[in-house]
Amino acid sequence: MDEFITNIVFNNINSSKDLGLAITDMANIPVANETIEMVNGYIIRTGEYLPIELPITFRSKNLKNIIDRQEEILDWLYNVKDNKLILSFMPNRYYIVKNVVVDNISRDFDKYNTISVTFTLEPFKYDIYDKTMILTKSEKIYYMGNAKGKPKLKIYGSGNIELTINSETIQIKNIDEYVELDSKFLLCLNKNQQSKSRDMSGGFPILTKGINNISWTGNVTKIELLKRTAYL
Repeated sequence: MDEFITNIVFNNINSSKDLGLAITDMANIPVANETIEMVNGYIIRTGEYLPIELPITFRSKNLKNIIDRQEEILDWLYNVKDNKLILSFMPNRYYIVKNVVVDNISRDFDKYNTISVTFTLEPFKYDIYDKTMILTKSEKIYYMGNAKGKPKLKIYGSGNIELTINSETIQIKNIDEYVELDSKFLLCLNKNQQSKSRDMSGGFPILTKGINNISWTGNVTKIELLKRTAYL
């Protein structure tokens, strides 16, 4: 375990400050690997990444037994209201937790009890300081992530519009007030949160490392854009 990893923040709760848990064991930080396919003897990169697993073992920092606090700890792990996970040595990055499994609660009364937990994570880390930016004209924006960004956009306008990001153009018809595009969840929604996929043609926008050119045609008043900066 890295000596600088003293706690995690998960579900808006600090494992050390709020629950009195110390980390006694944690595997090396896993790195996502791209899946590949073999086609006619050639290796094809798919652009897809598998979830990663992060096992952590905690113990109580004081004399209060973990077993005595089992309900409180399990509520923290299972009653999830915020699935971000932050490691203490990377306070500017967070993971997205997809699943939590409690592997074991020790009952060795000769020492502090421990609890072993495995977090299943999305393959990428995200920038904790990402903020929604407002675009009112064509712009060049810089994307710092080393994994492709799958942004969320809220496009205010009316009628038919074309949005171009780099060399890819998306057409959306019959906009009333605004439309939302979510490249991560592949959603195109109107102001009533109903699907507008039938009014959309073209692929969902992707941001790549470096300068990204964003422009549009049609009656667009502004675009709210969350980059979702992602790192391997």
